[in-house]
Amino acid sequence: MIYEKRTYIIHEKELGKERNKITIRENGVQFEKIKKLDDTIYLSLKKSNPYLSKKVFNHEVRNGHECFVGVKNCEIIFFVWIRGYKGKGLDVSKYPIASKKEIHFFSAVTKKEYRGKNIYPAGIQFLENYHKELGYERMSCTTLKEKNGENNSQRALSKINFMDTGKRIATTRFLFYRRSRQNFAIHFDEIQQEVKT
Repeated sequence: MIYEKRTYIIHEKELGKERNKITIRENGVQFEKIKKLDDTIYLSLKKSNPYLSKKVFNHEVRNGHECFVGVKNCEIIFFVWIRGYKGKGLDVSKYPIASKKEIHFFSAVTKKEYRGKNIYPAGIQFLENYHKELGYERMSCTTLKEKNGENNSQRALSKINFMDTGKRIATTRFLFYRRSRQNFAIHFDEIQQEVKT
């Protein structure tokens, strides 16, 4: 058995505050909410993120999480999951939503060949506008703390004025190896969580 410790950084932003205008360096990208999450959408999302498993996808759908995408030429090149106050289940960081006026996004992914073109921050700005119109006042997310400084998600969030709250969530995961017919699958079992201020 192997264990892995991870620390997540909590970022927040009040909706409606002054923000930077993001220019996408890729023409023809449209952002939208997915209305029906089915197997066809799963396969499209998997093309953007080969690590997305059917089990994780079903977990998000079953718990009522919403999915927003960035589309170019009928291909999904960006996606992100949203969880509200009433949403069941938690994302990997176990972030607790404190208010009915807060929306939490997680697992934002840009297809590899489209990274570095401001699609991630533009997609999050689309979420801001969409949820502000629905009456939400705050948006939050968590990013994995890296040993060697900022990661790409943290840089993208700073472009659109998300602030590091100074709070951290620490998790410990135990990895169990289970033998299947011809290969090994790693199963994660989340057993410990601690919120640090």
